[in-house]
Amino acid sequence: MVDSIFGIGPMELVVILVIAGIVMGPQRIAQVARWLGKFTAQMQAISRGFALQLRNELDSIDDGGELKEALKEVRNLQQEVSQLRREVTGTATGALKETSDVINETKAAFKETEEIVQNSIHPPQFEMPEVDEAEEEPEKVSANGQHPPAPPKLPKALDIPDDPE
Repeated sequence: MVDSIFGIGPMELVVILVIAGIVMGPQRIAQVARWLGKFTAQMQAISRGFALQLRNELDSIDDGGELKEALKEVRNLQQEVSQLRREVTGTATGALKETSDVINETKAAFKETEEIVQNSIHPPQFEMPEVDEAEEEPEKVSANGQHPPAPPKLPKALDIPDDPE
């Protein structure tokens, strides 16, 4: 499909014709249109003559039909290439579709797992009671009269906020 002639699109051609009609007037425009019609017919005749002469020359060169057979082979190869292109495109499209299906299934499974985790029972979170260091327990004495070893001092529990991610 040709969208332009010599780089001139259909809208540009209409503008040129309107301007030509204004400049030349209706009488001259008719003469120019007749001349363009004759010129176009002559160019088509020349083109047909050239194509006919070229075809005759090629036929005279190709006595054994080798050129026609080579041309048929080229056309067959073009058909095979286009068929292979369609197959490769179809295979790639199928693989892409399968991959996107697997991704969608994985996303759905991940969402389900996330919902299950969100809806499951969470263990209670206990807060550690704060111990006042000023208060000391009374000394305990064992039955044999010795003092039991002092328990090791443990660090205080730190409140670390959860990771937002």
